[in-house]
Amino acid sequence: KVRLQRIRQALESVKTQAYVAASRVSLDGRWPLQEVLDAIIAQTGNQVRLQTDELGANKTVELHVADAPFWQVLQEIMNQADLQLVAFATTEQELVLGPREGVAPPPAWFDGPVRIDPLFTQATLNFRSALVGQLQVSALVSWEPRLQPVFLQIPMDKLEAEAGGKVYDSATPDAAPEIPLNVGGSSTQIDLLLDRPPRSVAQLDSLRGRLVMAIPSEKHQYEFERFSSGARQSQKYGDVTVTLEGARRNGPVWEFRILVEFGSPEGALESFRGWVLSNQAYLLDPQGRRLENVGFQTYAITPSAVGIAYLFQINGDPDLHRLVYESPAGIVRYTLDYELEDIPLP
Repeated sequence: KVRLQRIRQALESVKTQAYVAASRVSLDGRWPLQEVLDAIIAQTGNQVRLQTDELGANKTVELHVADAPFWQVLQEIMNQADLQLVAFATTEQELVLGPREGVAPPPAWFDGPVRIDPLFTQATLNFRSALVGQLQVSALVSWEPRLQPVFLQIPMDKLEAEAGGKVYDSATPDAAPEIPLNVGGSSTQIDLLLDRPPRSVAQLDSLRGRLVMAIPSEKHQYEFERFSSGARQSQKYGDVTVTLEGARRNGPVWEFRILVEFGSPEGALESFRGWVLSNQAYLLDPQGRRLENVGFQTYAITPSAVGIAYLFQINGDPDLHRLVYESPAGIVRYTLDYELEDIPLP
């Protein structure tokens, strides 16, 4: 039994890691633009839409790809249809494509489920500072919409740029800012600060850095039955243990206390526990109908766990119902080293 449990945990871990790998696309032929986007949605689960319906009118795309990464295929579509990602166009978990505008942008970088697009550069000189000035490079970090990362960390000591054979370091090497990502949308803007090159430097030949993301894995349903006795029940899947610590009547409602423990929280619980509250908890009656909770509140917080009390109005015998709690089976720490090239300077 112990050996089988270890095998199960190993397989669950593999499944969790595979969840954050790049989606794959296979398409061969020529289609109208909207049809090819619909095909990508069907194959990957990533929601992609055009900013306006008119963008898809009279546009066709020709693709000959087999098991290609999602971002590679989407880049080819944008190249052929003269489109670009529209930053902050929606708070839904989707990507929005709009017409390409402005000057030709530097090439985007993408690997796995993540993509980085340079947005703009600006140089500053503070007359009341001993610093020689700063160069800010702003970029749009996007990810496959099927994923819902909870935070992004930027270790600035890994940031450096090269121009004309000279290396320029980060202007804030001791910083490691964290950006919460559980606010909707599938992209966020990052601002990278470097020592300012001389005005004679026209572009950065390369910009290298590192991003660290915490990405919850695919959701799993934890189910509990016969809870009117108030007995403690636990279920573990992947790296997450969900415990029904008790169920009791509280006036006109039933209170269910659920403790969610992460074996490797990767900092996600420490900084942004709020995303755990978006997990769904509901009852299923004997006919399989869903009964939503009428309220909840946290009752316990630790570095690796959150306890939440859910309230339900139950008519009849509570043991004829099933309690379902949906939660990711783990949090994957995803580290990527990127390199942007040929970034023009102001």
